[in-house]
Amino acid sequence: MEKAAEELRHEIAAYFVAFGEGGLSKMSGPLSVVIAGIGLFFPSIPGRVLFFVLAAVAFVVASFDVWRRERLKNLHPPLSQVVVERRKSIKDKYDKLGPDGQAVMRQIVIDGSVPDPMLHMGSPDFWWAITSWGLADVDHLKRYVLVKEISDDITAVIEDEIRSSQAVPPNPEQSP
Repeated sequence: MEKAAEELRHEIAAYFVAFGEGGLSKMSGPLSVVIAGIGLFFPSIPGRVLFFVLAAVAFVVASFDVWRRERLKNLHPPLSQVVVERRKSIKDKYDKLGPDGQAVMRQIVIDGSVPDPMLHMGSPDFWWAITSWGLADVDHLKRYVLVKEISDDITAVIEDEIRSSQAVPPNPEQSP
C-alpha cells in the first residue's frame, strides 16, 4: 500500500512538472487576459461565472495537451546513442551502394526478399557489398533477406530515405 501511495505521489509530481512545461502557457495566453478583463469590467454574477467556466475549460484543454505530449513521448521514446550510431553506419553504407544497389535494398524491405543473382565477373559490385557490409544475407532458398539482428534499423533507414525522396518540393514562386 505504501509503495502505491509513493508511486501516486511521484506521478502527481510528474504531472505538475509536465503541466508547468506547456499547460500554464495555454492557461495564461492572450485569451485568458481577455477573459480576465471581462470578469473585472463586468462585475455582475454572470460575467464572473463565465470567467470561471472559461478558466475551467482552459484547464481541461491544457491538461489534455499535457496528457497527449506525455503519451507521444511514451509511444516514440528517443533512440539510444548505440542505435543512432548503428543507423548512421547503415545509412553511410546504403548511400555507397548507388542507385541500383539502393533499389535492391528497397525491394528487399518492401517485398521481404529478392532472388539471389548468379554472381559472375560482370556482376555489379553492390551485390557483394550488400552481403559483405552485413545489410543482407542469402537464405536457404537463395534469396537476399535482411540481416535479422539489424533488420529494424535497416528498415528504418530505408523507410526514411523513401519518405524523404517522396517529399514534394515547395512550389517555386511564380512571377507575375
